[in-house]
Amino acid sequence: MFDRHRSASWYQPGRWRGDVDASDESPIDVLCVDDDPDFAATMARFLERESDRLETTTANSASEGLELLSNTPFDCVVSDYDMPGMDGLAFLDRVRSMHGDLPFLLVTGKGSEEIAGKAIQEGVTGYLQKSTGTDQFTVLANRIERATAEFRTKRALAESERRYATLIRNVPGMVYRCENDEDWPMSFVSDGCRDLTGHDATSLEAGTVSYARDVIHPDDRAGVWGTVQDRVATGDPYELTYRIQTRDGSVRWVSDRGRGVFADDELLALEGVVIDVTDIKRRERRFEAIFNQTFQFMGLLEPDGTILEANETALEFGGFDRDAVVGRLLWETPWFPPEEAEQVRELVDRASRGDFVRTQMDVQGHDRVARIDFSLRPVTDEEGEVDLLVPEGRDITELRERERELRRQNDRLDEFASAVSHDLRNPLMVAQASLRLAREHGDPEHFDRAEAAHERIEALIDDLLTFAREGQRVEQTDPVALEALVEAAWGTVRSSRAELVIETGEYVVEADELRLRQLFENLLANAVQYAGDKATIRVGLLDDGRGFFVEDDGPGIPESEREKVFDRGYSTGTQGTGFGLSIVESIAEAHGWTITATDGEDGGARFEVVVVDGADGSVRSGN
Repeated sequence: MFDRHRSASWYQPGRWRGDVDASDESPIDVLCVDDDPDFAATMARFLERESDRLETTTANSASEGLELLSNTPFDCVVSDYDMPGMDGLAFLDRVRSMHGDLPFLLVTGKGSEEIAGKAIQEGVTGYLQKSTGTDQFTVLANRIERATAEFRTKRALAESERRYATLIRNVPGMVYRCENDEDWPMSFVSDGCRDLTGHDATSLEAGTVSYARDVIHPDDRAGVWGTVQDRVATGDPYELTYRIQTRDGSVRWVSDRGRGVFADDELLALEGVVIDVTDIKRRERRFEAIFNQTFQFMGLLEPDGTILEANETALEFGGFDRDAVVGRLLWETPWFPPEEAEQVRELVDRASRGDFVRTQMDVQGHDRVARIDFSLRPVTDEEGEVDLLVPEGRDITELRERERELRRQNDRLDEFASAVSHDLRNPLMVAQASLRLAREHGDPEHFDRAEAAHERIEALIDDLLTFAREGQRVEQTDPVALEALVEAAWGTVRSSRAELVIETGEYVVEADELRLRQLFENLLANAVQYAGDKATIRVGLLDDGRGFFVEDDGPGIPESEREKVFDRGYSTGTQGTGFGLSIVESIAEAHGWTITATDGEDGGARFEVVVVDGADGSVRSGN
């Protein structure tokens, strides 16, 4: 990141000021070269006395000095000029060729402007003439420290620039410096721009290619400008993702991170780096499709059960926002009733130890409770430690209901097969015996008995088929006016022995109309058959409005028999098949209703059909 008030660019050679420590107090290794051993020793001794940082080594010729320099690193060289074999200037030339800008101070007893001019021309760091007294060593020590500090700073700057130049070359994208203008005019662009955009750095810096007009996708330009301005206005870094168009016309997603460069609160430029995130964006879209575009409940958890993320399906089911659950422990969320919380906590604990866990449980939604197939999958890091848990829940409420319905249908098929085997056997045997006797004796009575047996068989078959069909669950309902339906049903079973009174008014029930009519036909026929002559049959609504009733003023049903009347084959008479009320119960259950037998207001039989809350067939008023 850039400091807000730093105006220097960190990528332009010669301008970086890096992390150079101006208070460096490390030792300074000095090589003292003089053909006079006594002077060399004296100079070394006084230099070390003048400064605790100076550590000296002496040599008595230039060649000896070169040998020492080839094997030992020194921070500064102090050399005499007039030396046999190789004078100080020749020695300086060799040092420069081998060690570059290593500080080199020339100390001579033969001072002249000519020597000084040559020394400066050869690049000497400092020039000092020998004199009597020790003050000269004080001056020399100061110059050594100053020259060494400058050299170290310069060397640190060069190394810093080298490192950062290498860094910029290896940044997987484009480093830039630009003006804060809607065209984003570039003053510096790294070479990575070619791989990223297809344009070379020179084109962008010269303005022949505009980053705003030619690179940023037209649909994203306004958003990029607005976001950057909002962040720069507060002095904060900016980070945004947008699309670019490359030179060949392809579209890529990039991440742009940068900030304003200020001097005395004046915005000088913007500096940042742009990297290609197309593959990341593609993976994000795929993750989004998997995570959110699914009917399953999914999420992400910390190993301790803290929710990191929840998908839209789970949030919509619960009826709350992401902020309501992210950061909470899974078992403390509204999804799980208190009675399930401890089980969820135990499952999380097992999963955090590396186990894949799976079970079925109830979860609470905003409008219903769902049964889910729930699992927790642990995700491990490179070292095999669990660092993430993935919870999944599949709503199996309907599946479980279908399984129950299938089992119920299988039970009914078994019951149907048993009924066919049992209930048809007796009349069939009667018919067979009667026909045999008729052949033997020719008595018409035997034919009449056989005919009656066949009629009973036909009635049983009709009722058995109705019983099997009406037990199937109702899948589609329509609004049905009770009054009109009851009148239609009465038209089928009308009898002069009974009077019908309908008290349902304008009430409407959601039901399968044909099957509901069958229910009323059977209840009305049952009342006509058992209530006696001059019976009154009433159809009305329950007091709480949650259902309806059919009652008569006949002898009623003994309390001990009221549960048995719905059993298949139960009948107190000789004419019925015993399936009428069993069919009624099947139709009610297929709608999700309940039916009970009880006393009527006048002591007769009363059948109450109660609509179960939330099921198809909920009673509603048309008033």
